[in-house]
Amino acid sequence: MATEILLITFLSSPILLITLITLLIIIIFRRRISSDPENKYRNLPPGHLGGWPFIGDTIPFMRPHSSASLGEYVDQQIARYKNRTFANN
Repeated sequence: MATEILLITFLSSPILLITLITLLIIIIFRRRISSDPENKYRNLPPGHLGGWPFIGDTIPFMRPHSSASLGEYVDQQIARYKNRTFANN
């Protein structure tokens, strides 16, 4: 009896309910996007989108360089993609 009351109290917590609903929405949204293979990489410029989210190529991009150059990272990206638009994470 005490475990049933504890479970009901745990499930009636507003923070838990909000968290569970949010996770459910995220899971449904991600499955819907990933189930459409044509939509996955449509209209994206060439480039690297893997790696760590929000970090990606930030560390190499932020390395110090002289103000007279674009920096080693940008020079490498321009050489790789031949002055075309490219995507980075």
